[in-house]
Amino acid sequence: MQELLDDIAEAEFLVAHNAKFEAQWLSRCGLDLHDLLLWDTMLGEWVIQGNVKVPFNLEATAQRHGIGGKLPLAALCLKMGIPTEDIPVSWLEPYCFQDVDLATRLYYQQLAKMEELGLLHLMLVRCLTCSALADIEMAGCELDADKVNEEYDHLTSELASLEAKLSTMAGGINLGSGKQLGTFLFDTLNFAIPKDFKGKPMLTAKGAYKTDKTTISKLKAKTKEQAEFLEAYIKYNQYSALLTKNVQFFKGVVDEYGGKFYGVFNQAVTGTHRLSSSGRKLLFTGSKKPSATQLQNMPRQYKGMFTAHDPDYLVGESDGSQLEFRVAADLGHDEVALAEIIEGADIHSFTAKVMIDAGHPDFVGLTVKEGRQTAKAHTFAPL
Repeated sequence: MQELLDDIAEAEFLVAHNAKFEAQWLSRCGLDLHDLLLWDTMLGEWVIQGNVKVPFNLEATAQRHGIGGKLPLAALCLKMGIPTEDIPVSWLEPYCFQDVDLATRLYYQQLAKMEELGLLHLMLVRCLTCSALADIEMAGCELDADKVNEEYDHLTSELASLEAKLSTMAGGINLGSGKQLGTFLFDTLNFAIPKDFKGKPMLTAKGAYKTDKTTISKLKAKTKEQAEFLEAYIKYNQYSALLTKNVQFFKGVVDEYGGKFYGVFNQAVTGTHRLSSSGRKLLFTGSKKPSATQLQNMPRQYKGMFTAHDPDYLVGESDGSQLEFRVAADLGHDEVALAEIIEGADIHSFTAKVMIDAGHPDFVGLTVKEGRQTAKAHTFAPL
C-alpha cells in the first residue's frame, strides 16, 4: 500500500467514483485526509445533472456518457458477495483496469462540461467536502452516558404513568387497536368526527372510524373528559416515538458499545443537493434485528446528548440564519422576500403561525416559538 500512497503524494489530485469510500480505505492505509484533494466523478455527475434524478453509479454514468460499462463476470461476483480473493485474477484484474479507465474518461468529459457551464467552483466545494465527510464518518458519534440514562429513565417512567392513566380512562381497551380506540373516541367520549378539506367526514373507505395521526390531530375537545384523554394520548405517542426511534438505540449504544456509534453521509441522493444520512445498524442483546437511527431526523433536544470523544475537544455549532430562504430570495429576485429580510422578519415564525392557525397535525399544541423549527420544512417546500 505504501507504493500507492507514494504515487498519490506525487499527484496533484485523485480521481475516483464515490471517492468517500476510497478515501476511507486510504485513511486506514495511513493517508492524511487533510492533504487529499479529490475529483469524485459521482459528485461531478451530481453537480452537472442538478436536480434531475438519474442513477449515479459508475456503470449507469459511464453508459450515459457513451463510454462503455463494467466487465460483467467480476461485477456479478462482487454483487453476489464473493470475496475478491476467491474471484479469478483473470476476471478481477481487467475489471479493476476497466473501472480506472471509465473514471478517467468520465473525468475528462465532466471537466469539459463544467468549464462550459461554469460549474467548477461548485465541484471544488463538493470535493473538498467529500474528504471532510470521510474523516467525520470515521470519527463516529460519542454519547454522554449520564444524559442518555437520565432521559431513558424519564421517558420510561412517564410512559408507564401515562399508560396507566389512559388504561383507566379507556376502561382497559387495547389502545393499539384502531377499531377499539375509534369506538372509544367517537362512541364513548362522543368526539365529533373531523372533516377533511372537502368537508367530508374522515372515515375509512368502508365507513369505519379513523384513528391515524392526522385524524387525532383534528379532534376538538369540548368536555373535560375529552380534553384530559386527548392530552394524555398525544403526550403518550410523543414520548413513545422519542423512546423507540432514538433513546432506546442510544441506551443500547451506551450499555453495549461504549457510547459510540457511526453514521453515513449520503451524497448524490437528495433532489435539493443536501446531504442525507443513514445510521450504521447495531445488534443489541435481546433484539432479533439490528437497529439504527438517522442523524438528520434526530430531535433537536437530543443534540445535548452528544459529546467530544477527546477531553481536550469541545462540541460547537454554527448556523447561517435563514440561509436557504435568503439565497432563494436573492436568486429569485423576490421583492417581497428581500424586503422582509431587510426588515428583519422571522420567516420561520411566520410559517409556524400559518400552520398553527390552519390546524396542521405537526403543530398541534405548539406555540409559535415551539413550532419554529418544525416550520422550516414548510418554508422550504415551495422553494
